[in-house]
Amino acid sequence: MGKLTDKHIIYFTSLGFCFGASYLLLLLFKIDYKSSVIKWKNYQLLFKISCVFILFLYSIKIISRNIDWQDELTLFRKDVSNFDDSCNLNYITANKLSKQLAQTPVGAERNSLISEATFHFKRTAELMKEGTDIYLQDDITLNNLGRIYVDVFNDANLAQPIFKRVITVNPENEIAKYNYAYCFEKRNLPDSAIFWYEKMMSNNSNYFLIFTRLHELYHFKKEYKKAIISDGIALAIDSTKIGLYINLGNSYMLNEDTIEGLKYFETAATKPPLDYVLLQNVANVFKTIGDTNKAIYYEEKSRIVRGEMK
Repeated sequence: MGKLTDKHIIYFTSLGFCFGASYLLLLLFKIDYKSSVIKWKNYQLLFKISCVFILFLYSIKIISRNIDWQDELTLFRKDVSNFDDSCNLNYITANKLSKQLAQTPVGAERNSLISEATFHFKRTAELMKEGTDIYLQDDITLNNLGRIYVDVFNDANLAQPIFKRVITVNPENEIAKYNYAYCFEKRNLPDSAIFWYEKMMSNNSNYFLIFTRLHELYHFKKEYKKAIISDGIALAIDSTKIGLYINLGNSYMLNEDTIEGLKYFETAATKPPLDYVLLQNVANVFKTIGDTNKAIYYEEKSRIVRGEMK
């Protein structure tokens, strides 16, 4: 039996409607549905005609609806044309169109998809704004609205006040705080972004993206000692992420502490799944510092892993 998904669960409402409609039909014709003996031939002619007529109407509807089920995008397009004021429908249609864009080569069709996706994202933003003007404390919708302005329309200036409003409504919303800081990056104000990321870090935030952004910004500004601190905090929060060992190792290396950097590279090189590129890089560093034995060891390990992958 297949896995039960949200798409299956949503049809339970239809099942309830069918039960309810059947019950009302039995009441209407005063049929004793509790009887242990139920025979179709004993029912009134009008009841039989009504059942057949209802089945006929729904059969027509199902057949006509099958065309819309050609694929998800066709279905979303059809439904959003009938329910233009549905925020969710506009949003999922726009997202589906965005995924389709990744598979469409440059040309007229791609331009048409861009235009269509932009239209539905704009409509989503309009409907979200209408909703947040009514429900002033809806920080989740506000945050989603801000992300549309940043991610889709690349307008951090318009998005940032929205994230500020989210933080005012819900001071514990870590995602909104991150988004607010990220807007400074999008506005080419890295120092302000660092200030807000550092503020989150000092408040013991576990929202991991702040450490990713701090790593990138510190390296961009060549502030490797600060990168070592933030990378170390990230690793202390989650020691299972191989990338965090590599980040910290890189920060030490760029801070001209090769031995300490190698320590973290070696640790990363022991954690599955083994990466032959990382193993080869570790071997190269050992060559550079003159440790031939370890260089040979990691070169051999790299070749073994690469051979297993082929």
